[in-house]
Amino acid sequence: MYIVKMVCSNDMVVEDTKVIDERTREIRLRYDKETREKIATVRNRYKRLAYSDVVHFHGLNLVAEERVPEIREVVKEADREMKNISPELYAKLIEIPLGEEVIKQGKLYEQIYYAILAQMSKEILRHVERLKSEVPTARTKKNLIKLIDSFERLNVIGDERINRQIEELKRITNMRVAEIKETIMKDLDYVLGEIEKLF
Repeated sequence: MYIVKMVCSNDMVVEDTKVIDERTREIRLRYDKETREKIATVRNRYKRLAYSDVVHFHGLNLVAEERVPEIREVVKEADREMKNISPELYAKLIEIPLGEEVIKQGKLYEQIYYAILAQMSKEILRHVERLKSEVPTARTKKNLIKLIDSFERLNVIGDERINRQIEELKRITNMRVAEIKETIMKDLDYVLGEIEKLF
């Protein structure tokens, strides 16, 4: 498992500041508006790509080792696009390997396990809350199953309990939308309670 962080040039680089009075400061930015928008667009697009299917754990992004080369390629492409805007701009990847023995020590393993469950529940809830109908349509079910299948990539610790939970989540797609929401909210409350106990 790895901790990964994509670091990019910032669009709001301050080139100069001038104090006008004790309540006023004039700031001069390095890049014009059009360049700032280009930088922000590249940064946001590639961070979204790099961080898809990562486990968000207390501000850290955890990924399985096999996912790291894919993220490296995304960051290389982001770096090329940044340099196309201006040669001094960049994107780079910070990657820190975590040994299995470190993860299995103490409560860390269980904390990661529950963080994965919480992330899965939140993503399903976010998806289901946008639904308008009372019963999921065939297309909605298909999209939900696709979302749930994507959770396999979140199982960065390879825990069989997560695989079982993924299979259980597939079964709820046959429920009414209100029942799905209620089930997921109960699951999320339980998981958040367990996370709280571990800290």
